[in-house]
Amino acid sequence: MTQLSRPDVQVFIRKANDEYWTKDELRRHPLPLDTTPGALWTVCKLLRSGWNRQVRLKRTGFTLTYVINDKILKWLHEFDLQLGATHFSSPISRTDEESYLISSLMEEAIASSQLEGAVTTREKAKQMLREGRKPVDYSQKMVANNYATMQMIKEIASLPLSLELLLKIQSHITRGTLKVPSDEESLRTTDDVRVVDSATGEIVHTPPAVVDLSDFIQDLCDFSNDDSEFIHPLIKASLIHFLTGYIHPFVDGNGRSARSLFYWYLVSRKWGLVEYLSISRIIRHSPGRYARAYTHTEEDHNDATYFILYQLHVVERAVKEFHEYIARKSSERQQALSLLRIPGVSERQARIIQELVKNPGKPVSFKEVQRRLGIQYQTSRLDLLHLEKLGLIVRKADQLRAVLFFATPKLISENGPKSSIKGP
Repeated sequence: MTQLSRPDVQVFIRKANDEYWTKDELRRHPLPLDTTPGALWTVCKLLRSGWNRQVRLKRTGFTLTYVINDKILKWLHEFDLQLGATHFSSPISRTDEESYLISSLMEEAIASSQLEGAVTTREKAKQMLREGRKPVDYSQKMVANNYATMQMIKEIASLPLSLELLLKIQSHITRGTLKVPSDEESLRTTDDVRVVDSATGEIVHTPPAVVDLSDFIQDLCDFSNDDSEFIHPLIKASLIHFLTGYIHPFVDGNGRSARSLFYWYLVSRKWGLVEYLSISRIIRHSPGRYARAYTHTEEDHNDATYFILYQLHVVERAVKEFHEYIARKSSERQQALSLLRIPGVSERQARIIQELVKNPGKPVSFKEVQRRLGIQYQTSRLDLLHLEKLGLIVRKADQLRAVLFFATPKLISENGPKSSIKGP
C-alpha cells in the first residue's frame, strides 16, 4: 500500500475518478510504476463508495448508486444557467424560437425512431411531418408516432407518473407498428424479452421477471413523483430514463418510452427549454456509447454514474447545437432585413422568401410554411398568396394537385448570394 500514497499514483487515481473510468478503461491506461490494476481499482472504488448517493426502490429493493464529482457539478451548474428558465434569452425572434422548437421536436422524433430501426432518411421524414402527410410505411409510422408523443409531453407534464400514463405514452409511440396490436397498450407478459447487441448478437441485458414487473413499475412511478429528497432534475431524469430501459416493461418501444420520460420529467419540473434539445439526434451518432452506458452501470454493481455522465454529455452537445443555431439565425436575420426593402413584405414573409432562395427549385406549401413557422394555416395561406400577388413567387400544382410555390428566377438571382447560410 506504500506505493498508493505516492504523488504520481494519487494523480492517476484522481484522474481515473474525475473521468470515471471503468475497470477495463483503467487497465488500458499506462499504470504508475510498481502498481497493479487490481490495487488501483480497489482504491478508486473505495473513494467512490465514500462519495456516492443511493436510490433504493421500496417495493423491489432494487438499488442504484451515483457519484456527483467535480465534472458533473460543473455541468449541472452550466445547465442551471442555460436551461433552468422559461424562455431562452437570445437575440432571435419569438417566431424563430417557435420554428426551432418545431424543428427540434421533428428531429427528436426522427432520430429516436432511427435508433429503434426506422429505415428512412432525415430529409424524407421531415418533409412528411412538415407537409402533414399520413405515414405510408412502418418507418414513417414510427416517426409520426414519436412526433405526436413529443407534442403530447407538454399536455401531460402536470400529471404524476402512473401505470396509466406510462401505457398512454407507449400506445402513442407504438400505434400501428407492432405485430400484435394488443401489445401497443399493455405490458409484456413473458420473460423471453432480451436486449441484444445488434452487432454481435450477444445478450447484454435480461429485464426483471414478469412476476416482478408491477412492483418495478410502481417503484418507478413512486420515485418519479417523490420530491421529498432533492435530486437535481437532470440527474433524476437520467435515472428515470435508465430505470425505464432497465425494467423494459413492453414488448417493443422501450427505448422510445424511456427517452420520452426523460423529457416528461424535465418539462414537469418546469425545465420547458429542454423541448428545444434533441437528445436522440446526439445519441444516434454514438449508439454504441449509449448502450455501453447501460452495460457499464449494470456491470459495476448498478453504479449509474456512467449513464448520468453520458446523458449530460448528450445534453451538452444538444445545447451547443442550439447556440450555434442562435448565432446562425442572428446572421440570417441581418440578411433578411435587406428583403424588407421590398415594398409590402413583412419580416415573416421575408423569412419565407429567404427559405425559397436558399433552396432553389424546392417549393413550399401552405402546410409546410404553417408548420415551419409555427403559425396558423390561414396566416400561411395569406402570406404565400400575398407574395404571389407581388410577383415574388409562382404557384404550380403537382401530380396530386397540391398547391406548391416556387421562388421566381429573378428573386433567386437577386437574393440567392445573400442567403447561403443553412437553416435549422
